[in-house]
Amino acid sequence: MPLSSFSLEQIIPLYIAAGLLFISMMLWPKQRTLGLLFLVLGAFGMSYFVCALDPFLMVWDEQYHAMVGKNMSTDFFTPMLYDGNPVPHDPHLWIENEIWLHKQPFFLWQIALSIKIFGPSVMAVRLPSMILFSILPFLIYRIGKIAINENTGYLAGLLFSCSYFALGLSAGHFHTDHNDLSFLFYLTASFWAWFEYQNSNKKYWLILIGVFSGFAVLTKWLMGLLVYVIWFLTEFFLNKENRWKIKTYIPLFGSELIAVLIFLPWQIYILNQWPEQANYEFAYNSKHFFEPVEGHAGTIWYHFQEGADYMYGSGDGNPKNGFGWFDFLLTLGLISLLFKVEKRKQLSMIMSTVVFIYLFYSIAETKMPAFTVIAMPFLLLGAGTFLDTLFDRLKEKWKSVVLHHLLFIGFTGYILVNFLNIDRVEMHHSENPRQKNPVRESLVRNHKFVVQVREMNLDENYLIFNTNMTVHGNIPIMFFTGLRAYDYLPKKEWIPELKSKNYKIAVMQNGDLPDYIKNDPEILIIQPNE
Repeated sequence: MPLSSFSLEQIIPLYIAAGLLFISMMLWPKQRTLGLLFLVLGAFGMSYFVCALDPFLMVWDEQYHAMVGKNMSTDFFTPMLYDGNPVPHDPHLWIENEIWLHKQPFFLWQIALSIKIFGPSVMAVRLPSMILFSILPFLIYRIGKIAINENTGYLAGLLFSCSYFALGLSAGHFHTDHNDLSFLFYLTASFWAWFEYQNSNKKYWLILIGVFSGFAVLTKWLMGLLVYVIWFLTEFFLNKENRWKIKTYIPLFGSELIAVLIFLPWQIYILNQWPEQANYEFAYNSKHFFEPVEGHAGTIWYHFQEGADYMYGSGDGNPKNGFGWFDFLLTLGLISLLFKVEKRKQLSMIMSTVVFIYLFYSIAETKMPAFTVIAMPFLLLGAGTFLDTLFDRLKEKWKSVVLHHLLFIGFTGYILVNFLNIDRVEMHHSENPRQKNPVRESLVRNHKFVVQVREMNLDENYLIFNTNMTVHGNIPIMFFTGLRAYDYLPKKEWIPELKSKNYKIAVMQNGDLPDYIKNDPEILIIQPNE
């Protein structure tokens, strides 16, 4: 049994979250407001369960986001990895530089605020993602209710609450973690505001579209303007009588201006403050479309194979796993949307968004699984549409309300359990996985060393080298101890210069050390505890 691999402390939040979601499903037919409340609480519980499994920062990205967020908690407008780096380094390399402009700042501000309030801890880093994750089912529900019906929106939100991949992002497990979870939230929120605007025609929704889109750009750059691209295409191709009239696009452009006013000041600020680094990062970002950056390559089918398996399949990212049962459900869902979304403009927004996202990232040379996660809310709306249609047909056939509700809970619950992919959660996050996990074992060892160094209470002038128990194991040491750390040995010629600047040197004993380190009595050699 996978659950037997978790400790009691680890598993209790899962039972509570599952109970909240069960109550939500029980309440839904008769007390929908309460059902939604328990859905949001259950989603938060699921995210808490996954986020609380690991007491250490994850590789690669989470530890860097945490470190920059911690530094920004004392200076919100100076994103730094190293608060002064006395060791020779490349100022453009995001794994060792001082000023860190590798990502847009909004999600880092969220982490910084959380750390400022709760202190530098793993859960403080993950708390903003937990909150955003728990709100997303409500946004998905509202889009579904407006475009199709309440049941569809609810089912889609329920599916999202147990998404193994989205939960993994909130827990820092997958590449780009909190960055992509925040981006998913703000981009979805911009579309939600658009659907609310179409439903009510209230002008304040235009402001909210701009606000959320601006935040999305400040999280992951220009794809955050996607709502305006799809909105423009929808108006142009569906509103044939007015497609060439400027007034048709005034609401769009007015809303987009708000987004620009939100994200543009930061770009001007960093170009003024750190022009060399800012221009380098802008150029580096543009490379993602034209070349596979940092080895993240793949075929044009990547997001339908490896990416789909990460997000909706086994969680392995294995293209050999083929077309899974959830892929089949999503396909049936997209077909169902064609028949169930009555308003052409709303159908166009949903379908065009999915097509645009997959087309754009399939053409782009850099491939990473989370790139297409922003299509997940719309794909799950399709799945919810198909399931709602199926339940309606069965309700017509079986007149018993009780039997229908039991079928709804049982069948939906079965899908949720499979979508949660508890086997994969157990492998990557439990204390005693049934299958060896060298990556997690190295993270556990590194965390023990972090605790050891923290308890040594070293002078702040110490530089700690050779912290390479795991990938870039120096970053967690910096986060938890406040000391500067490096995952490589100091070069012999660096040592006199560092000493002349009153720095002290410590080296982790991990393998055989060179004589110039072993024979220097001023260098502290730290033997990791077993």
